[in-house]
Order: sequence, then C-alpha cells, then structure tokens
Amino acid sequence: MNTPTTDDQLVRLTSKLLDGMISDEEHLHLNQMLMSSRSNRLRYLEVVRIESLLHWEPSSMDLPAREEKSSKLISFPLFAWVGSIAATLVAMIGIWWAFRSTFDHKSQIAEIHHQSVFSDAVTSAKLANSSFNPNKRALDKKNLFKPFNELSIRPSAQEHAREGMEILRSNDRTAQGGAFELHGLVKRWNREPYLNIPSEKGVLPASGSKMLSFEKMSINVESQIAHVEETVQVLDVREALKNNGGTTARIFAAVKFNQSFGASQEGAEFGLTLQAFKDRGNLSEQSLARVEKNLPSDRDPSTWNELSSEFEIPANADYIVVSLSAKKYGPDSLLANTSSYYSDDLELSLLLGDQSVIGPI
Repeated sequence: MNTPTTDDQLVRLTSKLLDGMISDEEHLHLNQMLMSSRSNRLRYLEVVRIESLLHWEPSSMDLPAREEKSSKLISFPLFAWVGSIAATLVAMIGIWWAFRSTFDHKSQIAEIHHQSVFSDAVTSAKLANSSFNPNKRALDKKNLFKPFNELSIRPSAQEHAREGMEILRSNDRTAQGGAFELHGLVKRWNREPYLNIPSEKGVLPASGSKMLSFEKMSINVESQIAHVEETVQVLDVREALKNNGGTTARIFAAVKFNQSFGASQEGAEFGLTLQAFKDRGNLSEQSLARVEKNLPSDRDPSTWNELSSEFEIPANADYIVVSLSAKKYGPDSLLANTSSYYSDDLELSLLLGDQSVIGPI
C-alpha cells in the first residue's frame, strides 16, 4: 500500500480544517507540519488561497463588516477560519508571504491589497492633504493589512499632536477634526468626538451612548507586530502653570478599553501615554517628558478593562498630549484586524500644588 506523501497529507488536513471537520489529533499533526517546514507553510497558504477563491462570491468583494464567529484555533499563525471571509483575509496575507522573496518592496505592497482597495486609496490620495478628510476614515477601514513601511494616507498620532498644538497656539476655535474647549485655565483640543461611534460588533459603550473607535492597525508581517495609536487630546497648560506659583503640578488620567471578538487567540495590549512638550515658536515642539502605561486585555467584548496613569508636569511645559494605543505581537498580529478596538470614559484631572484641582475633564 502506498504511503501518503507529505503534500497529500497537508492538502487533506488543510481542507478538513477549512471545512471544520478536523479531529484534535489531525489538528495537532497539521500544526506540527507547519511549524517544522517553511515549504509546508507556503504550500498551506497556496491551498488556502485556492479554497478562498472557490468560496469567494461577488458580494464578498467589499468585505462586509460583520462579526464572525471563531472556528477551531491552532497555535501556528493564521489558523482561525470561519467561512469565506476569513479564508479571504488569510489568502491576502498568503499572497504577500509566498511571493515576498521574489518581488521588491513596492510589489509586495501591491500584492497585499485587493485591487479595488488599492484603487480607492490611490484615487483618494489627493484628498489626504487635509488632516481631516471626511472620507479618510472610511478608506482606512478598508485597508486591513497596511504595512508599517507603506506611506499611509492618514495622519499619524504625532501629526495630530502637532496639529492640536498649533490649533491651541493660534487659538483657532473653528478648526475641524476636533473640539476646541475651555476648562478653567486649561484649553483643550479634543479629538474624541471625531473618533466616537455608537455600539458596534457586539460591544456596548462603557457608559453613555458613544465610545472611541481606533483605526485599523498597521501590520508588519516581518516582525509580526500590529499597532495603532490615536492622539485623542492636547491640553494647553501654560496659563494653569503660570498661576501655579512654581509648585508641583500633576496630571491624572484614567480610561477603559475593549475589543470585539475576532479570529486572534489573545487580547490586545492597550496603552495610555502622557507626554509634555515645550513650545518653540516656528521650530518643532520639544518633548520634555513622557510616560506610557500598558494593559493586556481579554477577548470578552462584554467587559471593559481600566487603565490609569499619573504624570508630574515639567515646570516649563506648554502642552500635554494624551494618546491611546493598541498593539498585538507574534502570530496573532497577522489577524489583528479581524477585531476592532475601543476606548471609553477617558477622564483627566490636573492637580496644581496641594489643593487646586482642574477636572475631571
């Protein structure tokens, strides 16, 4: 009797995995085959690509945003498939992975993006000169696997921070993309209203009717890191510190995080960053101090994880920038955008000296 070849076994087990008919023993065997051989991994991705094309119907071209229930997961990258959409996502990664040694960097980027997504991004690039192009957010939601090295059409968290400081410096209360607010001696440029959405993908706001939604993560396949960061608030503390009499000033921050269910096996690591800047006029702002607190989260969309931080404000600081982030590491990072990430109930308070408090704001 002929012994099945490794390729035959791989194809058979992959098909059973995608059909949801694989046994625990076969599941483990497939995992071992993929962990032990790069050629097996490339062959696996090719099989998944073919399967996805067989299941890909015209209506799936826009990748409808609906919550997907996870099927059986295994520890190796990219193994949590549910239906044709999940298989399609894997196939897009597989195209990059399988051919990256043959094509140069620009060709790799073209392979990752579905043609319709790439065309939309190029067509809309001219609109991206404004930091707050109204179509920007919708375009970013389509780019599920945007690598770090690709020139993004959306402003970075650092660019949003610089823009917020310029708005506060010029006292421009008509600036778009955020709300100009006054809280006693503190002026604030608040981007949360721009990022807020109602309930989504089974996640309810921690309080009220709105919560902040992160953009899609940028995914670096080589280093297996997925990351997104949002500058949410910029505070002008010049007047507050001027009236503080030279005593110590501190800022306290608290926020809650959550994520929708997705195909990855681990929760994201969320971050809260407070950073102080010195205004240098026409020159770029000088960073004086920075503190970042991180929190690993669960995958339960019914629970919110809370993170708090505090920060002593340097006496010569002019602005405080508050940013939030979400990260995933390792094999799970390749599936990061099968989930969505949220924050809510961000509160800030300034303690001036021993008694005077501004906030919570």
